[in-house]
Amino acid sequence: MAYSEYATTTTMTQILTQPPATPKLILVSDRRVTEIDLYWEAVDGATSYILEQAGNYAGTWTPVYNGPDLAATASGLTPGTRYFFRLFAVNESGPSGQSPMLLVRTRPIPEPVNGLETWSVVKRMAQKFEAKTEVTGCRL
Repeated sequence: MAYSEYATTTTMTQILTQPPATPKLILVSDRRVTEIDLYWEAVDGATSYILEQAGNYAGTWTPVYNGPDLAATASGLTPGTRYFFRLFAVNESGPSGQSPMLLVRTRPIPEPVNGLETWSVVKRMAQKFEAKTEVTGCRL
């Protein structure tokens, strides 16, 4: 082993194990009434990613995803509501700085159409028809 008065093994290890670079962008692949699908590009040296959401940029951030994949779904969201998202890349040295924030709004519940009432059931949209005894069919 060589000796240097300017660098030590500890210094070299710290240099080689820096947190990964900050992720560049979070992108949206789909928006639904109660879910948003998000994806991002890989960051060199990252072994996992942490995706967080908040109701406003200065609000409380809650985790949506923590793992190695390059995509995640935020679910259990409120229809027609905006959410902020941020992403961190992680390796053995810790998390990167946060990505630029992304603002996305879930789709609203559709308005009733021609006497049809719409409502949400278990994160999916269902239609409820009001039948009258004299009605023999339904024309949309």
